[in-house]
Amino acid sequence: MNVERKIYGTTLFIDESVIETRYGIFKMYTIQDLIHKGYVIALTYGDIQNEILYTRIHSSCITSETFRSQDCDCVQQLYGAFKKISEKGNGILFYLIQEGRGCGYVGKSRACMHVQYQEDKITTFDAYKMLGMKHDYRDYTSVKDICYMLDINPKFILMTNNPDKINGLRNLEFDIEKTETIEFKPNPFNQDYLISKQKTGHILYEAREKIQKYELNNQKCEPFTPYHLENCKRFIHVASYYLPIKPINNKIIISNDDYLLLKKNINFDIIFTKLPDNNFLIKATDKLISEFPKLLCKPYWFKMNCFFDIATHKDVLILQYGDCKINPIVRIHSESIVDRFPILDRENRNKYKKSIQKIISHGSGLIIHFYDDGRGSGFGGSIINKKYGRNITGIRHDSRDYRGISHLIKEFINPEEIILLYASERSQELSTQELKKANIIINRLVHIW
Repeated sequence: MNVERKIYGTTLFIDESVIETRYGIFKMYTIQDLIHKGYVIALTYGDIQNEILYTRIHSSCITSETFRSQDCDCVQQLYGAFKKISEKGNGILFYLIQEGRGCGYVGKSRACMHVQYQEDKITTFDAYKMLGMKHDYRDYTSVKDICYMLDINPKFILMTNNPDKINGLRNLEFDIEKTETIEFKPNPFNQDYLISKQKTGHILYEAREKIQKYELNNQKCEPFTPYHLENCKRFIHVASYYLPIKPINNKIIISNDDYLLLKKNINFDIIFTKLPDNNFLIKATDKLISEFPKLLCKPYWFKMNCFFDIATHKDVLILQYGDCKINPIVRIHSESIVDRFPILDRENRNKYKKSIQKIISHGSGLIIHFYDDGRGSGFGGSIINKKYGRNITGIRHDSRDYRGISHLIKEFINPEEIILLYASERSQELSTQELKKANIIINRLVHIW
């Protein structure tokens, strides 16, 4: 990066670092838009001064990339782009925080709530229009600025299925040498979404073949008008709907009746764990799935509750499983944007997976998601803290808003008592302190690592 190009247009270069991925070492440039404050991450591999670069311009998707939801193909496209760039020897991936085609997660979650309630009889495009939103809000100007700051002007081999993205880049005078599709087989939870994209011009071939339809075993969330929480006005509840979370280690949940039916029709042992509410957690082996393909339609159904926080201007997300009024497991989970990439260090992702496993085994629980990277200092703060240390950056060790989260849990869920999962002693002390102030009784502390 040319240090004389610290700011170009409305784009600010923060710093550079490297990440180790399963596809090799990528150089990572952290950039921030000075108008909407969103981050853009440019990940480069090999010599980017080449005349032609394999390129992916990827918009963030927290549900698939962080929460393991199976209702889209975004995380597959992201990992597929890393893999292709590595195989080709050089390239660049632009990761833009432009959730929900740029409308943000508040807009996306409201659309998903309507689509799910209508049982996919309307598309997200229909829902956007109904909610007064445009088809697509994404802006790629920062990509142009970053190329100038990196002193590159390549021809792109663009990995995309989206003709609108191609036109948007050409309007910015990018030289698109050619395009390559980046497509994966649909699953029962994203097939309708992919078909709707195909009908709007996306180049998708696999979506043409209809596959089995899933069944939502929970009562659908009826769409509602966003509202302030009565005794915690800073939070506006904007949407609730169910996410089909990919099972951990292929362990799926089945009812007692389904378990007895399986036992009756197979001649081999099933590895299982008895769960609350008369359910079973079984290992879905290849052999079992080959005989009972409908087992592929057994995700972990978690209710996603989306809130907008007026005080911080950020979204707060609560994943909810089971009846959380009486002694639910609670995990206040912070993520790093880097955890969304195929990095070798899986520590933080493993904490999330362990939290899911414990909640499933317990029968009820909440995962409250902090968007705040770097213990509240943002992704840019986390990058410079890691490189220079807090004594040099002047950033506090932990500025996360445990007080606000505690009041949100109390007002929205109001549990009688909770089991608190924690990963570090310091975060446990801070969260425990604020939860107690909010009159939430902590029945037990459980350390995860």
